[in-house]
Amino acid sequence: MADLRMPELNVVVIAGRLTRDPEPKTLTSGVSLCTFSIAVDSTWKDAGGERQKKTAFIDVQTWRKTADYCGENLRKGDPVVVQGRLVQDEYEDKEGRKVRKTRVEGQRVDRLSWPADSGGDQGQRETRGEEQDAGMSDDIPF
Repeated sequence: MADLRMPELNVVVIAGRLTRDPEPKTLTSGVSLCTFSIAVDSTWKDAGGERQKKTAFIDVQTWRKTADYCGENLRKGDPVVVQGRLVQDEYEDKEGRKVRKTRVEGQRVDRLSWPADSGGDQGQRETRGEEQDAGMSDDIPF
């Protein structure tokens, strides 16, 4: 069992709606940072056949050009898909207890709808991700 090697895999893909307007800021180093939260619904039927729903509120943090895009183009209520990784912050609260908070570090954000006045087609997506910043493209040749 000591020879078992686990892959280091930390990938998250979630879809939901922004619960508030994004909060963009520029750090003293000049790097852009944007934080927002999305609501992700889960639905199921209980033992009595009744439909149940639970909503999770997920904090998201984006950096650089992805942060710029989110701060300029996203608003409360917008549906998005966020791809990234889980990050866990740890700090001490006022009583000295250790608190852990998990968030998503968004590396790519896909907007799933357009405002009616934007001129875009309904259902068309706009994407901004770090891989685009590196010169990669989502174009598929077929």
